[in-house]
Amino acid sequence: MEAGLGKDWVFGIHRFFKDTSTPQVTESEVNVTDYTFQQNNLTIKVGTEVKWLGNDVIMHTITASDLSFSGALRPKGSFSHKFEQPGVYEYVCGIHPSMKGRVEVVP
Repeated sequence: MEAGLGKDWVFGIHRFFKDTSTPQVTESEVNVTDYTFQQNNLTIKVGTEVKWLGNDVIMHTITASDLSFSGALRPKGSFSHKFEQPGVYEYVCGIHPSMKGRVEVVP
């Protein structure tokens, strides 16, 4: 087995040369950084738009497990989805499947 096979390695030199504090996010925003969805378990009301903020140095995707929404998230970019129906929506980064999150939409 080759070392690093199946891994996505990115050297985080940016952490040594800039402020690495976590950006402030609202109740309906998810900060995407360091291969994680921070605030990865949201509870929102029907009609709320959730915004994922790309604060990582690489690209990610936001893909619902039921495929009800999907989008690309570039560094410094964002992806938004408005939740119109109550329910539980689980999502994953299609590039990095260990990154998982959940949105619960209540009436």
